[in-house]
Amino acid sequence: MYCRSFVRRGLLTVAVPAAVCSCGRPPANVPPTRHPGLQCQAVSFSAPNDAGGLVTIPRSGARVTVLEFWATWCAPCAESLRSALTLQEKLETEGIDLVLVGVLEEGESVAGAGATLGEWGVSSPFIIDRGGTIVRQYGLDELPAIVVLDERGAIHWVSPPVPIDPEGLAAVARGALNNRCGGQS
Repeated sequence: MYCRSFVRRGLLTVAVPAAVCSCGRPPANVPPTRHPGLQCQAVSFSAPNDAGGLVTIPRSGARVTVLEFWATWCAPCAESLRSALTLQEKLETEGIDLVLVGVLEEGESVAGAGATLGEWGVSSPFIIDRGGTIVRQYGLDELPAIVVLDERGAIHWVSPPVPIDPEGLAAVARGALNNRCGGQS
């Protein structure tokens, strides 16, 4: 089950741009991207992290960035995070950066979000999306959600609202290493 609370809580208004390009297809064991109209659109942003610093996405030096969006009120996010994190060390050796993005409501504390991660058995740092600003950039309307970006921040894949096998996610991320949007190199 996935959380559809964005719509109920009124945090998101989804607008999907019409720009489409050919970024390749996901492997057979991975569902197609949720928003094909967003593929290859470059999106970059800066956001605070849980330590008080500022992080820019895509991060310098990352060949591919995998954004894992979660919220404290989203029970399925716990499983999705743990699943993605099983691959973190392996992906990092390939230049694939896994970034957790905590979607916090106004007034929700960063310490409380960190405590929720701890309860879920996750001890990774995260960046903060207060009020859903970043999720709107990616056209997300439910959590958990995963977005795969190339080194320029071009969107290669947005997870559909179904659980994703960790190896399937790794295959999508690896595909973004070798497949630039629009044939650019």
